Amino acid sequence: MTKNRRRIIKSKVVETKDQLEWVSWSIYDEINYLPNETIRENINLMCNPLGTVNRHGRYRGLDETNLEMCGILPAPQKFHPSNLYLSKLSDNYFTTKFINNFILEYWVMMKVYARVPLTELPSYTDKDIGMQQNFKLSLIGKSFITDEIIRIRFGILGMIGRGIC
Repeated sequence: MTKNRRRIIKSKVVETKDQLEWVSWSIYDEINYLPNETIRENINLMCNPLGTVNRHGRYRGLDETNLEMCGILPAPQKFHPSNLYLSKLSDNYFTTKFINNFILEYWVMMKVYARVPLTELPSYTDKDIGMQQNFKLSLIGKSFITDEIIRIRFGILGMIGRGIC
């Protein structure tokens, strides 16, 4: 391992407490729409983990999500969110229309902890919530049919606590 890589890894480790090592992390999920697809009013993210088949019949890989389980982190992991974000992977009229017409909700169990228009992301959540239970991101907006490809990645930045080996 190079000297620079060691420095990067060491700088990411924040503390060890309760047998967990805390590291900066991002949990992400991506939506993809092809031309002539209908975008629904309510879209749930963080529900289709790695290896599941997406709407287009392709297995989801790390290019679309880094979730190992549907809306749950494997024990003993915990996640403390700090920011919600989006990354436009396509830049066209319909991607902009999508962003202008939808809001993002951040759910833990049955409670909404943040609700923000996509135009205002990234957004600071200031929530210190363990995410071992059910969590999801939901998109709510107006249904429409797209004429172009839409690819947007949504994510949660924060600190992840993982078991110490």
